[in-house]
Amino acid sequence: CHDCHSPKKDAAGHVDETRPLSGRPATTPAPSTAAGEIHTALDLTAWTGPWGTTYASNLTPDTTTGLPARRYSEASFVAMFRTGKKPNGVGILPPMPYEMYANMTDDDLKAIWAYLQTIKPVRNQVPANVPAPVATAAPTGKK
Repeated sequence: CHDCHSPKKDAAGHVDETRPLSGRPATTPAPSTAAGEIHTALDLTAWTGPWGTTYASNLTPDTTTGLPARRYSEASFVAMFRTGKKPNGVGILPPMPYEMYANMTDDDLKAIWAYLQTIKPVRNQVPANVPAPVATAAPTGKK
């Protein structure tokens, strides 16, 4: 989880231990991309591609900006990895590899949840994911 959900303190990719698992820093600009390209931010906390722009979530137990603020429970956390959908029904976007967690046992997923409840809460409001532009069909002239 740390590779993508923790801000980095330097260009070498060392995790900023003062903000572990707090997601994309709110003050960091989004990665840019040209149409049809996929880009990853150097700190691995943001990705842009055909799906839009996704930001690593704050996984800490902060009640304002972390998992509790998004109304996750142990049961909804486990269900998210089973179904590929967040508690609000929205699908998990790339690059989150939820499929690799889907075959874990419930006990293993519950252990991840339990671990996340023990880490230091970090207040960090991660930017909202940005959907890809909606394609619009050009008029064909046919009626």
